[in-house]
Amino acid sequence: MKHLEEKGVSLLEVLVALAIFGMMMGVIMIMMVREHELIRESQGLLQAHFKANEVMETLKVRPYEELQSSSTSFVLESEKKTVTVEISDFNNTNTLKKIVVTVTWLDHAKRKRHYVLTTLRSRFSMVPVGENNNTALQTNVQGG
Repeated sequence: MKHLEEKGVSLLEVLVALAIFGMMMGVIMIMMVREHELIRESQGLLQAHFKANEVMETLKVRPYEELQSSSTSFVLESEKKTVTVEISDFNNTNTLKKIVVTVTWLDHAKRKRHYVLTTLRSRFSMVPVGENNNTALQTNVQGG
């Protein structure tokens, strides 16, 4: 008897190809889930950054004399974040205030996350003076 030339693939070859394809799809799915988690984490971090920056900019435009050494916290119900503002004298000088804004929230995995923004605020500021808007160092204190 003559053997016919075999054409096509055997059942074993199809099963091996399906197993390899399944493993590749599993790896791709794991990568997609992790990517989704990273996107949610970065969204939370970005929102915290914007909120901390907004609070910091609000404090930076206040007159120096209004910045009393204190610690204040408030909760943002809509965003489920807590914002803490700490203002203190820097190095026991009367010319610098240290401002620390901390935003705290729980991420999707219920882990506590923090974003901290820190700056120094000087009693002295650059303000425009004169007709040609040159800037000069002036104090915010009366009679200074």
